[in-house]
Amino acid sequence: MSEKYVIPYGHKIYKKAAQREARAWGRSITVDRRVKRPRNHPLVVEYLSRKISGDENENDWLWWFTRDMETIDNALSLGSGIGMVEERLIRSGKIKKLDIVDLSSGAVEKFRGRLKEQGLEIPVSAQIGDLNFIELPENSYDFILANTILHHIINLEHLLEQVRRALKPGGKFLVFDFIGVNVWQWEPVTLEEVELALNLSRKRFPGLTFFPVKKPDPQKVRNFSPFESVRSAEIVEIIHQGFTPVHEVFTDRLLHVILNYGIEFGEWDNEELQKWISEMTLWEDKLSNGSEIPPNTLWGLYQTAPTEIKSPTMWDDKEIRERIAVNLIDPRGLVLDLIDKLPFRGPLVRLWMRLKRTFGWY
Repeated sequence: MSEKYVIPYGHKIYKKAAQREARAWGRSITVDRRVKRPRNHPLVVEYLSRKISGDENENDWLWWFTRDMETIDNALSLGSGIGMVEERLIRSGKIKKLDIVDLSSGAVEKFRGRLKEQGLEIPVSAQIGDLNFIELPENSYDFILANTILHHIINLEHLLEQVRRALKPGGKFLVFDFIGVNVWQWEPVTLEEVELALNLSRKRFPGLTFFPVKKPDPQKVRNFSPFESVRSAEIVEIIHQGFTPVHEVFTDRLLHVILNYGIEFGEWDNEELQKWISEMTLWEDKLSNGSEIPPNTLWGLYQTAPTEIKSPTMWDDKEIRERIAVNLIDPRGLVLDLIDKLPFRGPLVRLWMRLKRTFGWY
């Protein structure tokens, strides 16, 4: 057993939770409009790109990142999902070979199929695997990507030590991820700022639909996605133990919460929506200057440091139950499991997501 584990391989509670987690991610990729998540709105991407690049004229951080990137012989993506970022990296022409690993077989197959349809013919090796226990080949990769996956990892120390082991000398590790509070248990100062922004927004933008934002019941979050932000608040500290930042940006003190949980987006070209987003990015800028509100997003490019990542304290059975146990008879979980078996599940999942936000379900 790895000394970097906080939870051992084969634990019965973990096995049940991992099955639910794989279904949750398989479920999310059936939503054809996943690409239209609030975070992917062009105005939001432009704002984040300016923050990441430090260039006020930049509007696409991926283009900025790949523009001066050297050709990569062998790259690895951890938790690729449906592979939107990976596809852009392939299209840049800077990657000769890509390996991907994901817990969800549905995500891997959808990514493979899309690459084939679009004629992107670089060698891609896809593996269905559990990143909590993966063993990566030593000294094998010039570049490793972790795009919105680390906040779903329990054995963070193990995975990040595997990344250190797998990178070639001079190799780079790119992280773009949620680093906010565990299981979305927002700090009071965050909720106060979000509520202030929402109250003003309701008055200024009556044509938009806003939702109340509150701390969810952690058990309800786990019943849907047991690994959701399970150790997100620890990510930065652990990365810094074993990696040296090349370029590191912290942002999203307001935007992450209010975009994902506080508004019904509707049509992206809605002028009122666009004006609202512009105002929220200005609000975000003010918070970035000395605010006590913690950031929720990390964009970081790293190289390995000479020091290894510290071994964590292993969780006992009580902590494992408290952190990831799933209530298998939870009505909402059972409904979603039933939806998974239906051929028209995509529209039903979209309806479920809307109800969730309207009534504060998690």
